[in-house]
Amino acid sequence: MLSNTFIAEGKLKRLVKLLRMLGLSCEYDGGESLQHAMQRAILKDSILLTLKPILPTRRLRVIQLPESSHFNQFEKISNLIPITEFYNPFSRCLICNSILRGIKEDNSIKFNIPESVSERGLQLFHCNTCEKVYWEGSHIQKMLSRLIKARILDKKANILYENQVDS
Repeated sequence: MLSNTFIAEGKLKRLVKLLRMLGLSCEYDGGESLQHAMQRAILKDSILLTLKPILPTRRLRVIQLPESSHFNQFEKISNLIPITEFYNPFSRCLICNSILRGIKEDNSIKFNIPESVSERGLQLFHCNTCEKVYWEGSHIQKMLSRLIKARILDKKANILYENQVDS
């Protein structure tokens, strides 16, 4: 079974954010050396995403991406690996890649949530690693619309996401 985790190196920050938005694990440190990223990919049994030509080995799996838009880069990945089964939109922190946890309404003060968000009763999510707090505002629907327009998600994904949040 292929790993569904990635390590991205170099100038792939927009792609990293897109992968995380879809709930796919993608570690990234734009300042690390290629050698270090390769070692981490081997140690974590992850797929290395890079713009540079690198030959894969028995232990190092590599996808060389085109220097084009992050949507085109994503398309190349999805053509090589069946990743759609691993989609879990908006379940990972866009900053640090950790899995988000739901916050109970009575904890909203502890997390310094704006009063306008608390008043609307929006679903809240928290990253235990970097302490970032997310909520289900109109930006979620805008991001879903962009992903559908770019043909990364289909319209069914919007329904799946709504069902996931309700449960």
